[in-house]
Amino acid sequence: MVGNQKLWQSVGPVNGILHRTYRASRFGPANSLCFSIGNGRCAVLSAPVDPTDDDFRAAESLGRVAALIVPSHGHRAGLDAWIARYPNATVYAPTAAIALAGRSKGRAFVPLTDLQTDGSIAVHEVPGAKTGGTFLSILTDERPVVYLDEILITMDQRPAGWLYRLLFGLKGIEPGIGVNRVYADWRTKDRKRVANLALSLLQDDPICVVAHGPVIDRSQDLDAARTALRSLD
Repeated sequence: MVGNQKLWQSVGPVNGILHRTYRASRFGPANSLCFSIGNGRCAVLSAPVDPTDDDFRAAESLGRVAALIVPSHGHRAGLDAWIARYPNATVYAPTAAIALAGRSKGRAFVPLTDLQTDGSIAVHEVPGAKTGGTFLSILTDERPVVYLDEILITMDQRPAGWLYRLLFGLKGIEPGIGVNRVYADWRTKDRKRVANLALSLLQDDPICVVAHGPVIDRSQDLDAARTALRSLD
């Protein structure tokens, strides 16, 4: 697996997709993605908190920042700073996240399904996610890149905040590659359906970026991720 970093870097050997880690105050490391969506535009998913000018320049290297994606209700901490920098960008979010918090800095969220991309990107709302959820896959000339929000985690330690640390302990979630059973059991209506969608996106040897923890890029780690998802019956 590829460890955390606080600067935007290419996702493995893939050009045109950037990854960055930031710290969610009550949880721990969280991942952002920046990628081209065609026509000289790019999108930032799970916008990192406390962005610097270097963050903005890195994003702009992929095109005009036209879309800010809130993958789920909890991934909004960095949004206001990015809206202030890019006031013409549209903010997209899953339906359930819009129902819980439908605006930020006076900006109304737009349904994730309205995001217009080129044919290389498939965006999915996580079915039945109570606080919203986003899966996406990006086809590239090198390897596909997949983002799986919350269902999988690869953290090397339990969350920083006491509440999540307690919940992870109650669910028996250990460091490493595994299912986030707090999310699967309590924040989805049909965990098997969510797992099956994730498994369908993990075909064809992708690089997998999860919401929390290092990027999965090795075959043996992908196998471990698939095995964990299949445990959800």
